[in-house]
Amino acid sequence: MDATLAAAHLQIPEIDLKGFESERIREIVHAIRDAAQTWGFFRIVNHGVPVPTMENMIDTTRQFHEQPQDVKKARYSRNESGQRLIDSYTNIKAAAWRDTLALEFPDGDINEQAISQVCRKATSEYMKHLLQLKETLSELI
Repeated sequence: MDATLAAAHLQIPEIDLKGFESERIREIVHAIRDAAQTWGFFRIVNHGVPVPTMENMIDTTRQFHEQPQDVKKARYSRNESGQRLIDSYTNIKAAAWRDTLALEFPDGDINEQAISQVCRKATSEYMKHLLQLKETLSELI
């Protein structure tokens, strides 16, 4: 098989959510089912999260990582159940910060005080859109 043809067969399925509230719903549901059965995952486009919101989330995450190490380290915490609220992954035990920021909000409850001030507003806005997307995907699945 030609390499280009092989690559075409290995493309991650892309689900376009544009028009999911209209007559396209059956087509979208079928595409999700096919991708889930065949691949186990898929990529979503036209998901309703505005590009400026996504870009702002990336920018403020970068700003978080540009802060002094003491400031970042102070934001690390765990809640009563042991789940991370904020974590910056390290590759060695002595905090060697990478550009990864994990924010966990069990059940969609956003604890804004647990989020660094530098990315609090962007995270809250981003999460609003992600929670809506979660609802949309739940309906479609």
